[in-house]
Amino acid sequence: MQFLRYLCLAIALPCGMVAQTVLLLSTGNSTLNNQTKTVLENADYSVTIGNPYTTFTGAELEGVDVVLLFPNYNWSSGDMTLTAQTALKSFVQAGGGLITSEWTNWKVGAGSFDNLESILPVVSTTQYAGGSTITYTQVTSDSVLNSDLPSSFAFNGDSFAGVESLFAAKTGATVYYSSSGGSGGAGVVGWDVGSGRVIQLSTVAGSTQLAHSQYSLLLQNSVKWTAVPEPATYLLMLSGLAMIVLLARRRR
Repeated sequence: MQFLRYLCLAIALPCGMVAQTVLLLSTGNSTLNNQTKTVLENADYSVTIGNPYTTFTGAELEGVDVVLLFPNYNWSSGDMTLTAQTALKSFVQAGGGLITSEWTNWKVGAGSFDNLESILPVVSTTQYAGGSTITYTQVTSDSVLNSDLPSSFAFNGDSFAGVESLFAAKTGATVYYSSSGGSGGAGVVGWDVGSGRVIQLSTVAGSTQLAHSQYSLLLQNSVKWTAVPEPATYLLMLSGLAMIVLLARRRR
């Protein structure tokens, strides 16, 4: 019994040291920034509100696990610099996570974020829809993304000159949720990119949706899904296990 207690400590302590730090590129609205930050902090993530995507340089990625690219209020402000896009792409390929919302997909379809296009799991398009009530329905089971969520849930969509982008998954990507929204297609699509992961959400992730318990939980789960532990984390876990097991044997 004592050995099991040590074993649990060995597993729990290193896992607790896995930092899931989120960088939210500013949405262009401080209220929405803070609401998004609060939703994620409620799930024990450490959240930093960064510069808007137009002035993001890539230097802000130091120590970050997941980036949120939600160009909602500032969707019309321009493009991310090529240097910043290259840094973000390399960040994902090296093991980082990226989550995007509706306007990212539209802007790629309109010619922005050109260097990021290859790591995004959704076919770029400028097709979008308005409407209000949207239902996400589970298509592919995933223990992390689906955690504590029903097989389908409905929410009211926010509008920032549009509510939802038409989502069609690229070859090799996985549709986790379909959408009943006016644009049709998928609602949540993800895939692995190098050692990292990317998830795209079909809606704009505004204040009404973030106030919806199941949508906010989906966002929290998405951060966890994209926050792939680095190899060093596993080595830390194994070394912690070895140390605690050794201590347990010495006490016997």
